[in-house]
Amino acid sequence: MKLGRFILVRILLIGLQIFGISAVLFSVYALSNYDVGVGHVGLAGLEAVKAENEALGTNYTYTDQFFNFWEGRLIGDCDSLSEAAGNFFSGKDCGQTFGVSWESDTDFGRYRRYAPFDDVIIENAISSILLFVIAFVVYAGISTFLGVVAALYEKRLIDSVLRILTSIGTAVPAILVTDFIIRVGRDPQYDIIQGDIPAKISQLNIRLFVEVITSNMFYSTYTSGFDIEQFMQDSWYLLYPIMAMVIISTSFLFRIIRALFIEELRKSYVRTAKSKGLSRNQIIRRHVLPNIMPRIINTFAVTIPISLTNAAIVEYMFKYNGLANMLISSSANFNFPVLHAGGLIFVFFSSTLMLVNDIFVGMTDKVRSD
Repeated sequence: MKLGRFILVRILLIGLQIFGISAVLFSVYALSNYDVGVGHVGLAGLEAVKAENEALGTNYTYTDQFFNFWEGRLIGDCDSLSEAAGNFFSGKDCGQTFGVSWESDTDFGRYRRYAPFDDVIIENAISSILLFVIAFVVYAGISTFLGVVAALYEKRLIDSVLRILTSIGTAVPAILVTDFIIRVGRDPQYDIIQGDIPAKISQLNIRLFVEVITSNMFYSTYTSGFDIEQFMQDSWYLLYPIMAMVIISTSFLFRIIRALFIEELRKSYVRTAKSKGLSRNQIIRRHVLPNIMPRIINTFAVTIPISLTNAAIVEYMFKYNGLANMLISSSANFNFPVLHAGGLIFVFFSSTLMLVNDIFVGMTDKVRSD
């Protein structure tokens, strides 16, 4: 019951957080005082500006635009409900969509101007989540293993080598690490792989691939014009952005875990356990790891915002069809609906990861107390 109540409260808080950040983003949009119609049609005349704003739904006040968005997300298509609801939503254009694009996606070309882009948002979100989760699992495991090894052999050769390497890793900017991997990978003299890696990665369609392998019923529909074998071959190129994220994040996380483990090994109960004749493996397995695991999991949570920032750099450099890359390309021309919806999805994803982290911490604390 306590766990269920905790999860319910946190879900409500996540909802309030998303709503609050949405209000902040709309406030920035309002303070910018950007007239979309003028920006698009320029000097074509007042009638053309008015028609443009009406087509995009930006002819309403900023407050109405904000509540129209949330009515559309929570309730549905306002126009289709107007008669049943006694015209309560009459005159409000708030279809159940993340928004209508102000600009076409010139980089990806996957949604047209003035069209709802829900499918593209979801597709890019799935791609970003897939990349982040794979990289997170890999670098969390590597960092934990190396941190424990360095702590157990503190001030020895292996510890010194690992600290030097990770110091270099934390000092070099993420964009340089990514650029180096791209250049090494495409250079034939290194005999790794030939070809333009970002161009190959930009052709991948993760969402379509997920639908293909999970839906046999509509297999022929999903595979129409979709070469699965070629996709599987090209999927190996995903190792490069994953490699970049792992190198960038492992160096930072390793040093924290090493410090936590050394601190735990120096506590008095470890010396007491040694005096009672317990071996080092028994002490680590029975006492050190159960005690330190909640702090290690919390450390993972601390790295999540940093990893998401690094993921944005990696997506942009590799031209990966992810949410962060789409937000970067949309910010150039202030395509606010894309920025707004993508920002809210990022907040939801990071908040959900924090909730999962807190649940794991609670579970490990319970196991330790038992």
